[in-house]
Parts: sequence; C-alpha cells; structure tokens
Amino acid sequence: MINGINFINSINKTLQNAVYASPAFKGNNADTFERKSNQLEEKLSYAKSKIIDSLNRDGTEYLVIVNPDGSVHESQGDAHKCSIPYSCIEKGAVSMHGHPEKLPLSSGDIAGLLTSNCISETAFTFDGKYSKLTKRTQHNFSPSDFGSLYEQFEKELCLMALDKMGIDYHYSEEDIIEMCAEIFPIVQTKSFDETVEYMKKSGQTLNGTPDEMANQLKKGLLSFKILNDYERKYDKAHNIIMANYEAIQQYLNSSEGIITRNELVKKIADDYNLEYETNMF
Repeated sequence: MINGINFINSINKTLQNAVYASPAFKGNNADTFERKSNQLEEKLSYAKSKIIDSLNRDGTEYLVIVNPDGSVHESQGDAHKCSIPYSCIEKGAVSMHGHPEKLPLSSGDIAGLLTSNCISETAFTFDGKYSKLTKRTQHNFSPSDFGSLYEQFEKELCLMALDKMGIDYHYSEEDIIEMCAEIFPIVQTKSFDETVEYMKKSGQTLNGTPDEMANQLKKGLLSFKILNDYERKYDKAHNIIMANYEAIQQYLNSSEGIITRNELVKKIADDYNLEYETNMF
C-alpha cells in the first residue's frame, strides 16, 4: 500500500481534475461534489488494490480505468501487457496498471496517455511504489499516433542508453561523403571540404554538424531515391541501436539503466507539459 503526503496530494489533484472534467459534477451543490469525490476516491483505492494484488498473486499486469462518471473498466493482462479499448475511456479518466518489474512508466504507457482521453497514467509495482504522469493541458494526438510516438520514445531511450554506455551514434565526415556519393559517385574520392563545396555547386548546400548535414541530405537529394531502403541504410542511430540491441536491453534493466528510464520519463514530461510524480527513486 502507498502512504505519504505526496501520494495523497497527487490523488486529490487527480480527483479534482477528473471531477471538473465531467458534466455530471457541474453545479454548486457542495454536498454532491464531496460525495462524488469520495466515491471516486474509493474506486481509485479499489483500483490500486486490485493491481497490487494481481502483481503479488502471479506477477501479472492488471489495468483499471476509472471514468469521471464513476464507471470502472478492468482488464487482466499477462506478465508483459494489458489493455482496454479506447472506446471505454471518457475524457478525464484516470488509468492505473501494474508493472511486474520495478520499472517506471514505459514508452507504451506514455504514448497511451498522450493518445487517449485519460488525464493521468500510473504504474504500480508489487510493493506499492508508483510512477505517474498527469496532463497539464489537452493534447491533439489521436489513437492512430500511438505507434509513431511509441517508436520515437523507444528510440530516445536507446540513444540515452548509448550515451551512458559510451557508444557513439553520430554521423562523421566520412558518413557525409558516403551519403553524397549515392547521388554523385565522383565525391567518393574527394575530401570532406571538397565534397561540401561540390554539393553546393550542384544545388545542395550543407550546413552545420555532420548530424545536421545528414538530415539535410535525407530530406533533400536522397528523397528522390527509394526512401525505405535509403532511410534505413543511412539512419545511423537506428543501425547502431540494432547492432547493440541486446547490450542496450541489459543496460536498461540494470540499476543504472532503470535510472536512465526514469530520466526519459522526466524528459518527456517536460517536452509534453506533463506533471511527473514517483516514489521509486
């Protein structure tokens, strides 16, 4: 069970947000507001208990959605995932689920929050520790954006891991020459400065760092080629991630890697105007 003033305050803030978001709670009847708030708090407490019980019973995830109108939707998952249809989630809903491993909110959890009507997402561990994000503003993402957001967050996490592991994934001057040679094979024999000058005369001005130049090439000349093949070939970060994928996963599941996961959640919270709370660290 979770104790502490921080968690109580976070629940109270969620309750107020959820209640105010629901037309059912509009009006000036203070008794009705207090009664509805108490009922909702009881359901949030019920959700937390069900989630932690499931983790301690057999290590499986359990998901509970509490809508502002008081309706509750539950789903038993497995050791890796659980889900509820978007259609069950009303605007201002509170979502809670379990994490069998002691990890903060995942890329999928955050993408799910941003692309649903939920106002908050909380992940509990078997011992009652939690990681929670709450929306400060409404976002314009739709359920169809889930995949792209998930991939973006996972790539950011892997790049953070590569930084901590000391593995370089940035473009070099040699990479830029190789990319330019896809269009103009003659530059393969030129120096970096000669290549940049040759590309400028050919109508493609390259500026900034090699990373920035690579993006300019991918958006410019390389776009005339078959993008799927060339994007994959020249997405150096992606290729470095794939080459080191097992080592990255081992790192991310280590004690230091779990802290890196938490740093990603903080970064996304700042990027998307979310409030982040946790007692895991």
